[in-house]
Amino acid sequence: MSSIAYVCDEAMVEYHRLSQHKEILFWRIATKRKFSDFHVGDLLFFYARTRYSNEKKFVGYGHFTEIKRLSLRQMWKEYEEKTGYDSFRALEQAIQKAARHKIPAKMNCLVLKNVVFFARPIHSEEVGLNLSKSLESFSYMDHHQPSATSDILKIAEKEGINIWSNAADKQTEEVFAMDAIEQRFLSLSYFYPNEFSDRLQHEQKILLEKKENWKVRKDFRYRIENNQKMKIEIPIPKFGQLRQRNIQLFIGRWTCILAELRKEYPKMEIQLNTFGQDEEIKEIVKKVY
Repeated sequence: MSSIAYVCDEAMVEYHRLSQHKEILFWRIATKRKFSDFHVGDLLFFYARTRYSNEKKFVGYGHFTEIKRLSLRQMWKEYEEKTGYDSFRALEQAIQKAARHKIPAKMNCLVLKNVVFFARPIHSEEVGLNLSKSLESFSYMDHHQPSATSDILKIAEKEGINIWSNAADKQTEEVFAMDAIEQRFLSLSYFYPNEFSDRLQHEQKILLEKKENWKVRKDFRYRIENNQKMKIEIPIPKFGQLRQRNIQLFIGRWTCILAELRKEYPKMEIQLNTFGQDEEIKEIVKKVY
């Protein structure tokens, strides 16, 4: 999962916030920089100047849903004010300005859903991100700082989400809570890495099939049903040699991950199950977790 810091027009973002939009459309003028590591469900953070400062800060985010190729008129016909402008003319003028008065026949458009705005803007330096002040397009956040996404949501979790922009949809609070849990879990899985050999990790990958409504990582899959319940499933390869060492590595890693997660979210039920060719591990997991 990747998160992107996306440079946005502050007036457009403010319009979305005041309009309480939960689904929005971002258009992109043709650029050499393309999204090479951004997938459905990943988070796009709005990185914009704020009303009281010329510095860009994180003001909210949305869940990436799809990319569409649309003309200006198709954009307005399908999304209207969800483009961030209150009229076709205002949208047209914004695109003309960005495209230097030559509007492309078609543009790449990002559709975002479950949009959330923060109670206050969050500075990139608060989470250890050193983004260039001259950043003009976007930057992969977790490539620079693996826990950046989790840390931003942790700050927002403490200080709250924007009351006005999220007043119309109480579901937003649960979406945000689930996002915070998910990003913290993924951050922990990075800091406590899989120490199996390359061969064993390859076998895990083979065992790990896609499952409806589950998200898949390299060596496990998971499902967050709500902000009170989470399930994790881990494939166990046939250990063979160094069996005891591999069992210790497995138990040690997941004990640390679950201990920290349960400490931060004590009311959440976390179910961990294994599958594969090793019955002994299944029994150990039942006893330990």
